[in-house]
Amino acid sequence: MGLGIINTRSPAPGTVTIEELDQPDVPHAELHKLKRSPHGIILVPQPTDDPEDPLNWPLWRRDLMIVILAVFAVVVASGAILLAADTLTLLIFYDAKYGVTPLALLSGYNLLGTGISAAIAVPSARIWG
Repeated sequence: MGLGIINTRSPAPGTVTIEELDQPDVPHAELHKLKRSPHGIILVPQPTDDPEDPLNWPLWRRDLMIVILAVFAVVVASGAILLAADTLTLLIFYDAKYGVTPLALLSGYNLLGTGISAAIAVPSARIWG
C-alpha cells in the first residue's frame, strides 16, 4: 500500500509469525541458537553482541532516549507557535516600524521549516531507520 500504510494481512515490519519459525526447512537446532527475551520470546530482529546495540540496552535507557527525543521535538515545534502568539508584543516592542507583515513572516517561515522538515524526516526514518 502507498504512503507508508501497512497492509493488515501481513505482519508488521520487524516481526515474525509462528508459522515462519515452524517451517520444515528451519532446522530445530537453529531455533535454539536464536536470542530470546527473558520471557522466552524469540527476538526479531536479532540483537547483535555489541553492548551499544540499542536492542541490548536496558529498558530504562531506551525509555530515557525516547523521552529526550520527545522533549526536543516539543521544544523545536513550540518555538514557532510561541512566536506567533507573541506577535502583538513584538509589534509593540518595535513600535510597529516594521509593520505586521515581517513579524507574521517570522513565525510563518519557522512553521514552514518545521513542516518541510517533518515531511522529509518521516519518510527518511521509514526508509533508513
